[in-house]
Amino acid sequence: MKKLRSQILIWMVVLIVPLLAVLAAYNIYTLKILNKQVAANNSDIISIYEKPVVQDMDYISYSMANAMANNSSMLQLNYAAGYMEAYICCNDIASDFKALVRSELEGLAALGISSPKHKLTRMVYSDAGKYTYNEKGELNNYLALLMQDEECYKAGWQLLSLTKRDYLVRILKNNNVYVIMVIDFSLMTTPQKEADEVESGYLVYTTKSNAALTMKKFIKENDIELKYSSGGYYISGSKANHYMIVQKDFPYAGIRQFYVSPYKGAVRYLDVVQILLMIITIGSACFIPVGFYYMKKTLFNPMESMITTMESIGSGQADAHMDENYKIAEFLQVKDTFNAMVDKIKELKINAYEQELQYKNVQMQYLQIQIRPHFFLNCLKNIYAMANQKQYDSIQEMILLLSQYLRSLFQINPSLISIEEEIKGVNTYIALQQMCQSEPPQCKIDVDPELWQFSIPTLSIITFIENSVKYGGVSDKRLMISIRVSKLISETDSYVCITILDNGPGFPSDGLNTSEEPYDENSKEHIGIINIKKRIELLYHGEGTLLFSNSNGACVEIYIPMDQNEVN
Repeated sequence: MKKLRSQILIWMVVLIVPLLAVLAAYNIYTLKILNKQVAANNSDIISIYEKPVVQDMDYISYSMANAMANNSSMLQLNYAAGYMEAYICCNDIASDFKALVRSELEGLAALGISSPKHKLTRMVYSDAGKYTYNEKGELNNYLALLMQDEECYKAGWQLLSLTKRDYLVRILKNNNVYVIMVIDFSLMTTPQKEADEVESGYLVYTTKSNAALTMKKFIKENDIELKYSSGGYYISGSKANHYMIVQKDFPYAGIRQFYVSPYKGAVRYLDVVQILLMIITIGSACFIPVGFYYMKKTLFNPMESMITTMESIGSGQADAHMDENYKIAEFLQVKDTFNAMVDKIKELKINAYEQELQYKNVQMQYLQIQIRPHFFLNCLKNIYAMANQKQYDSIQEMILLLSQYLRSLFQINPSLISIEEEIKGVNTYIALQQMCQSEPPQCKIDVDPELWQFSIPTLSIITFIENSVKYGGVSDKRLMISIRVSKLISETDSYVCITILDNGPGFPSDGLNTSEEPYDENSKEHIGIINIKKRIELLYHGEGTLLFSNSNGACVEIYIPMDQNEVN
């Protein structure tokens, strides 16, 4: 059966959640579209700055190739007979390079001519780079090593990372003459150099492995991660500053370009209507827990209080009532009706319980009456046998013992008896048996000193002593009976264990089976054992246990819970 709370929540979900979901989906979709539009604009910015760089690099390559094919000094350098002639050619070529280097070509750092045959290299540097002597020397040395590879001109534009600068280098070859072109990333036009014209953003060049070639300090300080993203853009940066990052491959040398722009969220790009819809969505989502709280206070809490009261009554707290001051008229009516019903049920339950106790006491008395005649008849038979043998002194002694036993029996509680009193009865019974038999039984008793006053069902030990005397006797050995009373304590329960063991032939198989059968008040066999088992069930509500086994004789184990509060 479905709960009212569940039904209300389901209806709230069915009616409100879909609307909120649509609004939330719309807002999320709008934010994503705005982010994609911003990312597309940033990608366009990369293209805007990439285009002139690529065009100038292509122009430089074309100009150098054309010069190698048509410039008379370059052609003459291939066939120069001596060092001086080659030197003059190199000077003429360098003069032509100066005009090109000083032009406004994007990123052009240097042009060079080299004739390894004459061991001549001339480099013409741009003044814009302000290269130091050490920087020029480092670049020249690396280029000399690079040209030792005769295939170097086939590689196209190559990335060259030196100590302080990163370059793009391309080498063209015509016979024995090499033309060297050097592009410096720091000379390229970027948005950060035109902050007044372009909204704050940063164009960063990286290697194939996304290692920054420019803006290295900025990337490190802001904890920006440069990576390939299949989604077109991603957000990165420190906790204080977030950046939207768009990536695009550069046409040459496997270089990548990243446009890094400050990201303050797509909300700032929303118009008034979109912002209003977002506020409505958030407000509606906030209203749900407020509405639920109000319903919980006025509807769910009173219902839970009622259910708790009902559960308390179900667990046995018959005095539980609905005492809350409900604010809803229907709940007040239910409260008054329910409390009146509980009072009536309590009255009926008390009457039924009293009747049950009366029936239980009658049943217990009947069970005990069934056990006592068995013992009395045995005693009378023994007195009769002594009278036949004219053992008058023994008869007197036995009558005294029997009267002592009967006196103690009539003075005790009809249901329970202390172990000490039960053992006294056992001793009296053994004394009576020792007077009647030529080889009387011997009984060894071992009781935990703390358990002498522990209460057990009346006749629960002596019944099995009688059973041992009746069935345990063997002609060739004396009957030995052992009684041991001890504690059995586990992590969850504590029991008193009463073990009665003899050295007789033990229980027959049918006797063991019979002891496991349910109580039958019409049974004539094993009535004492069956009655003891039934009384233990009644007294301890199934918590007590009676076990039978054969262990070099008959063995009976009685387990009684130590918590006497369970007994009623």
